[in-house]
Amino acid sequence: RFTRSIAEIDAMALTSAVYACGLVSFFDRPFFEAVSAFLHDALRHPGAGLESQQVSNIVYTFGKLGFCPDKTLHAVVKFAIADLWRFKAQELDNLTYGFALLKFRNDSYLARLQQHLVDDGRVDKLDAQSLVSMAYSHALLGYTNAVALRAIGDRAIPKLHHFKAEEFSIMVFSL
Repeated sequence: RFTRSIAEIDAMALTSAVYACGLVSFFDRPFFEAVSAFLHDALRHPGAGLESQQVSNIVYTFGKLGFCPDKTLHAVVKFAIADLWRFKAQELDNLTYGFALLKFRNDSYLARLQQHLVDDGRVDKLDAQSLVSMAYSHALLGYTNAVALRAIGDRAIPKLHHFKAEEFSIMVFSL
């Protein structure tokens, strides 16, 4: 129903529908191709009304469903690295984890993310869940930047008492 007039749909309604598809593991190729085109076009036109949460939720859903629109993901990278501070911690997790699930390794994004986490001090603001998510995404992507992983690990140590058993296992595996 959305694919015929997707450009006319409110961005919030569209991203909510996309996210819901991910939650129930529903994939319809024509719909997701239209969403990819919508996202790509919106990112090329600043002021199109897409917020960082919407972008990260779409990429996260793409990752959950295994849908890897390369051209759109490159546009997302460009959008993201322009200002990683616009993303809240959970949004940054969703974005990076979506890339990781797709095995979409973009070294420009990962280098900027590492700089953002370490040099810009973002790693200090991550909670236990976000630290685990970042470490796991790095592992899935095979990105073994010692500086970033050391920073994540160092920040995780004082928060170990907040980790669930599964999160602790994932952190150990990832580092």
